[in-house]
Amino acid sequence: MSEVTRTVWTVLIEHRHGTNVHACSSESDARATLASFAYDSWQELSDRSDDVTPLPPTDQDEAIAVYFDHAREWSHPEDYDVESHAVTFAD
Repeated sequence: MSEVTRTVWTVLIEHRHGTNVHACSSESDARATLASFAYDSWQELSDRSDDVTPLPPTDQDEAIAVYFDHAREWSHPEDYDVESHAVTFAD
């Protein structure tokens, strides 16, 4: 039996309702997961922050940065963590 090692990216998003946990097959998928959360939550950010536009930036990295920079300062801070893990599978 042979073994195959792959990299798996984990994304943890902490928010006022709990923690979302995602496993992704690439770093770009992990960034897309974070961006999706930021886009889905953008209306709340826009409602709570006077210096945020009603529509999120189209650039994923910018949307992630703007969203979480503001959300970290809320009374129930939101934050994220992305890590890569080498996982070995039996083939």
